[in-house]
Amino acid sequence: MTIQHIGPIAIPLYGEDDEITGYASGAHYNIARADLTPDLAPYEIDPGPTAPVVVWAGDEIDPETGRWRETAFLRFDTETEAQTALGIEP
Repeated sequence: MTIQHIGPIAIPLYGEDDEITGYASGAHYNIARADLTPDLAPYEIDPGPTAPVVVWAGDEIDPETGRWRETAFLRFDTETEAQTALGIEP
C-alpha cells in the first residue's frame, strides 16, 4: 500500500547573497502525521529554516513540540529507500 505523500522535495542550500549552492542530500518527503508508523518514525526530521514548507492544508505548528501538527517531514538516504518505505512503485 502506498502512503499518501508529498515529494520528493528539493531542499536548497544557500551561500552568500542567498545564492543556491546545491541541495541537501537524501530523499525528502512529507506525509500526514496520522500515517507516521513506528517504522517511519526514525526518518522524521525537523525541517531547517530554508526548507520549503509544503504541508497539508490547514496545518499549523504545535507550540509544545515545535513540529507541524498534521505533517511529518521525512528524510531517507536514497530515493530507493524512500520508495520502499512509503510503498511507492519505482
